[in-house]
Amino acid sequence: MVKELFTEIRENKRKAYIILGAIMGIFLFFNYIVWRVADGDIGVLFSGITLLYMAITYTKPMEMATYFVGAKKVSDEDSLVSQKLNNILEEMVIAGMLAKKPDLYIIESGQVNAFAISHGKKAAIGVTRGLVEKLNREEIKGVIAHEVSHIMHGDSDLKLTAFVFAAGVYTLGWLIVRTRGGGRRKNSGGLILVGLAAMTIGYLLALLMSAFMSRKQETAADVEAVRLTRDRDAFISALKKVRDSSKEKLDVPGTAASLFFSPPSIKSLFATHPPIEERIKLVEELA
Repeated sequence: MVKELFTEIRENKRKAYIILGAIMGIFLFFNYIVWRVADGDIGVLFSGITLLYMAITYTKPMEMATYFVGAKKVSDEDSLVSQKLNNILEEMVIAGMLAKKPDLYIIESGQVNAFAISHGKKAAIGVTRGLVEKLNREEIKGVIAHEVSHIMHGDSDLKLTAFVFAAGVYTLGWLIVRTRGGGRRKNSGGLILVGLAAMTIGYLLALLMSAFMSRKQETAADVEAVRLTRDRDAFISALKKVRDSSKEKLDVPGTAASLFFSPPSIKSLFATHPPIEERIKLVEELA
């Protein structure tokens, strides 16, 4: 079952590259439409600002992601978090044979949750205050192992590229709508319609790409967490505490939900994770 799972993930990655190509094509298509509909240099301006935003997002993914989810780097002054997590993280980094220890972040929320993001040689793992306070050491180790698995397998890199282009489509539309198509220009009404379409399609593309790639990755990361910690019962206990804390507030953008151990909200069409009960059942069946 585990072997079949990882084979399916590799096949999904190949399909994801095709979808990524389609997203890039949609981005270029909307830029072309804007250049055709807009007057003078306004289309070039819209595209230029969008490309600048995309470049910043792609080259500074850690900063952008942690900002959007409200995470702050763990400081030495935060002794509870620092002492409890750093040793665990070091253990899992060694178990997962990572070349470098990820940066550690904290989110001030009572919900039990965590996230991971990596890009190139950089990586970050974040946890909520609720996770630190409500889970014991072995349970925390399981969650951290799950996040380390995402970094081991480079789960974030392809999603990040897809997100950047989907965000580019959305940002192009947002700029057009915010500036009302460039003001009192000819075809400004048509541009606004193009902008609204770009915003809608860009947002949906980001959600759909995350949902397509994430579900199997999450299942694989659960399996890897048990392998790295060799403590299935503690990981199951952690999953149950995550489930029980889901009503606690954790505000993050919908497009960032796929980063988390358990997404703060799930809509069935765009679900980035298998249901928590399904994850518990799968882990219980592991030998």
